[in-house]
Amino acid sequence: MQIKILAILCVLLFSPFFSLSSLFAHGRLVPAKPLCPIQQKGDFAIHMDVFPHSKLSDLEKCGTVYCHEVPFTGNMTLVFDLYSVQNVLNHTPVRIEVIEEPLHRSIASIPPTIYSNGIAKIPVNFNHPGHYKIVLHVPKSASEELLNKVDSISQDQVAQDVDFIFPLAVGMQKYTLGWVATWAMGILLATFVLSFILYDERSFYVKWKMRKMAEEEESE
Repeated sequence: MQIKILAILCVLLFSPFFSLSSLFAHGRLVPAKPLCPIQQKGDFAIHMDVFPHSKLSDLEKCGTVYCHEVPFTGNMTLVFDLYSVQNVLNHTPVRIEVIEEPLHRSIASIPPTIYSNGIAKIPVNFNHPGHYKIVLHVPKSASEELLNKVDSISQDQVAQDVDFIFPLAVGMQKYTLGWVATWAMGILLATFVLSFILYDERSFYVKWKMRKMAEEEESE
C-alpha cells in the first residue's frame, strides 16, 4: 500500500515536467503554436509557418507548427502571410521556390501568383532529410506601385525586386530537446520509484530477520 502511495506521489510530482517538455521545439521553449519570426524588408514583411500536412483542409486539425526545423520528413504545407503597405502584395503576383541545399536543386516552384487574401498555402513533399531554403520573390512592380501611391515614401528610394529567404532543416534532428527531456524525466521517475521499492523490501527483510532471531532466542 505504501509503495502505491509513493508511486502516485512521484507521478504527481513529476507530471509538470512531462507537460513542460512538450513545449520544446527547435531547441527553444515556445508556446504550443510557435510564434515564427517575421521577415521585413522595406515596406514588405513575410511570415512563414510549416505545417506537417499536405492537404489544405487539414490545417485546422494540425496542432503543431514549425518554423525553421522539422524533425521528420514527409508532406508539409508552407503557409505565408503577406504584409505590405496598403496591401500591395494582395494584388501582386509573387513567386515561391523551394531549393535543396547545397545542390541548389529546385524541388517545388510556384509561378507568379496573386494571393488576394494575403495568405499563400503551398504543399511540398520533403521526401528525404536535408537543408532547404524557401525563396519568396516580390517583383519590382510592387515597389513601383508604392512609390507612385504613397506620399510618405521618399522618392529617393529605388524600385527593385525583393527576395525573402527562409532556411529550413528537415529530418535533421534525430533527438529533439523535448524527446530528451521526456526520457530523462521518465528514467528519473523510474529510479525514484524503484529505490523506494527496494528500500521497502530491504526494510521488510530486516524486520523479518530480527523477528526470526527473536523467536529463536525465545525458543532457546
